[in-house]
Amino acid sequence: MLTIQTPKLRKSVLGLALAASVATLSSCAGGSGDGNGGSENNAGVDTRGVTTESLRTSATTGMTQGITANTRALTTVLGDSSALQQLTSQLGSGGGASSVSTSARALGDGPNGLDTDSVSTQIDSALDFVGELIDQSDISQNGNVYTFDPVEAQICANAEDSQAAADCTTVLSHITFVMTVNSVVDQQVVAATTAFKYDNSTFVVVDFSANSGYYEVQLAGLRTLLAGLNEVAPADEVVELPSTMQGTLRVAFTTTGSDSGTLTVSVPAAIRLTDDTEGEALQIDIAQTNQLFSLAADGTAKTMTVEVNISALDLLSSESDVAGSFPVKLALSGITGKAVVTDSGDKLTLTGIGADSVTVKVENTQAASLSLAAFDAVLDASGANAVANFSKALDFNLSLTNLRGIFSDIFESDDPALTLVASVDAPGNTGFETVSDEQLKVTGGTLDIVITQDGADDINVSVPDGSCLDTSGDAPVASSCLVAN
Repeated sequence: MLTIQTPKLRKSVLGLALAASVATLSSCAGGSGDGNGGSENNAGVDTRGVTTESLRTSATTGMTQGITANTRALTTVLGDSSALQQLTSQLGSGGGASSVSTSARALGDGPNGLDTDSVSTQIDSALDFVGELIDQSDISQNGNVYTFDPVEAQICANAEDSQAAADCTTVLSHITFVMTVNSVVDQQVVAATTAFKYDNSTFVVVDFSANSGYYEVQLAGLRTLLAGLNEVAPADEVVELPSTMQGTLRVAFTTTGSDSGTLTVSVPAAIRLTDDTEGEALQIDIAQTNQLFSLAADGTAKTMTVEVNISALDLLSSESDVAGSFPVKLALSGITGKAVVTDSGDKLTLTGIGADSVTVKVENTQAASLSLAAFDAVLDASGANAVANFSKALDFNLSLTNLRGIFSDIFESDDPALTLVASVDAPGNTGFETVSDEQLKVTGGTLDIVITQDGADDINVSVPDGSCLDTSGDAPVASSCLVAN
């Protein structure tokens, strides 16, 4: 792997390029600086008095503030929400709520609070590297647009040997950072958009202001960067690249306070990744969407809102067995849902949770299908027992066929004839109450669970109003509730 050495750290160029991209996820705050000079810009932003020091500082300062506020808000809610802990417990994670709480609180301390975590170390190192790279760049100006051109002789001077220095120089000669200053206050840059380019092909865009910003990966440009790095990498360390990398993935932040904020993941341009090297086909398609996922959290109020909206996602890959390779296609559509945590974490409201269609095909024959009719529910964990009420019917259906043995882990066999069909149904206005870790009381309706494997009913449970679903044995059964309510 191509390596360079700076006064503070020695890293692989590829790793640094990607790690720096990850680190800039958090850029949501402005920079600082002072000085004089500059010129009138041609875009309505007065950059007079903005110095190169101010520009360099604005490109690196506060990169973690936005994400730290968001993670603290999120993790406070996760750690303190009895509703989420009850849900985790009922989903059978067994102690998962506690581990989630512990992990979440550590994450909420921000990058500098995770000294033993490798991700934290990589982020901190990446931030250091970006700072050094910008500090050792020549800056040219055209109105409110500034171009940072790394000075290869300075940055590569401490490379481990002459070949590493030459490779370092080659790579950096293609890289520039172009900053568009969007707002200046008291001669300080407080809002800017920076495009990281390889041969004028943008691979990462970072936008920041005082309380918002976004991080964007442009896959075509990223492929250009990685291809360039491959040209100077040793033969045994060349990264195999997908034949096609298209589209854009964006993560946006808004910070509304030290312990509150929002995060939104979107796909501004449809994503396609394809790879057909050595006869192994892979294709991933994600449709354009303004909101693939969003999260808003307030750690003080202990409230959180999560929304998911996957209009279409397709994955095509090649698998192999003793008979040769075969295509497997996964298709998702209409994956939606909104979850809101309120009342100091005691209440979880679910709205429109559903999946229109999830299918898996093997050689164009359907091997799996899943559907979940959109439902609404409220989980209240404020009392001694958590209570969930479904205002809309619960209608879940799943079918599996072990074609080419792709579900061998589930069936514990490679037999392609094995099948499984499962359904979970309950009418609208059905309620559920956790009377113990192993008993769930049904109220207001009837819960039906049917699981058929190889044509035989392995599980066929009908739990009427007032009875309990008992999971203490090998298979769930309907029984009287043993715990008084």
